[in-house]
Amino acid sequence: MAGGTIRDGVLRLDGDLNFATAAACFRNSAEWFGVAGRVTAVDLRDVGAVDSAGLALLLEWHGSPPHGKGGRGSSSATPLATCCAWRP
Repeated sequence: MAGGTIRDGVLRLDGDLNFATAAACFRNSAEWFGVAGRVTAVDLRDVGAVDSAGLALLLEWHGSPPHGKGGRGSSSATPLATCCAWRP
């Protein structure tokens, strides 16, 4: 199961982010993102595997964050690579 910890505004996910775990992560979204928008980035470096359900969750967080910042049609939306702390 994918779990998450928050430190310095970064949600660090670990484990697999897939069909079996994405729903639980989605249920945790309100807690992770809801406390005064305390999450500003998502770190995926400790995620082992991601399938289409995990990707869909990341896109949902990016397009319509639970804390209401950014989102679809918003000029304040950030690129997905930035949102997920991805570095090529």
